[in-house]
Amino acid sequence: MSTTLLKEVNAVNKTEFLNALKNKISTLPQYEIDKFINYYSEILDDKIEDGMTEEEAVAGLEDVTKIAEKIMYEMPLPVLIKSRFNIDQTVITVLIIVFGFPIWFPLLMASLGILFGIYMAILGVIIACYAVVFGLGVGGIASTVASIYAFTLSPTTGLVALGGGLICIALSIFAVFPAMTVTKAMCKLTAWIGRQIKSIFIKKEKKV
Repeated sequence: MSTTLLKEVNAVNKTEFLNALKNKISTLPQYEIDKFINYYSEILDDKIEDGMTEEEAVAGLEDVTKIAEKIMYEMPLPVLIKSRFNIDQTVITVLIIVFGFPIWFPLLMASLGILFGIYMAILGVIIACYAVVFGLGVGGIASTVASIYAFTLSPTTGLVALGGGLICIALSIFAVFPAMTVTKAMCKLTAWIGRQIKSIFIKKEKKV
């Protein structure tokens, strides 16, 4: 890694750290840049007021590159697209949007359709899990209630209905935990897909 890049990544004081951070998120809108620069400036000021030197305060933060990467991933996708292609300032982009419409619009629709299908599939898995839990619970309660009438017809039938109802209720209770596990897994998958989409519009720094 070059000396210049090393100095930028391992900023030794407040000014160098903020300048390095500003440089790494420079593609974002100015109001976003100002927001994060002010935020980290206040954090460093608080540490300095508590008795730290600027160098110690900066050392207590994460690496500036990691901070910048987190900021970029927290940005809404439209902001990333806008900053990645510099839409407000690039005439070429406007020409591509206008004259390339017959090409990019079908591709965009196809991509959105695929993405929508994936999210619907994930939602379907979650709904199916809780539908099983709900079905077992309702079926168990119904069978348990019905066993009261069944006992009047036959003790054996009543016991079968009661036993089946209690088993279904027990299964519905235990099934809640796998359903919650699947839900968490699907949420993580959704977040991962979102990060992968955002990564397309986030410039990666070249390693030296």
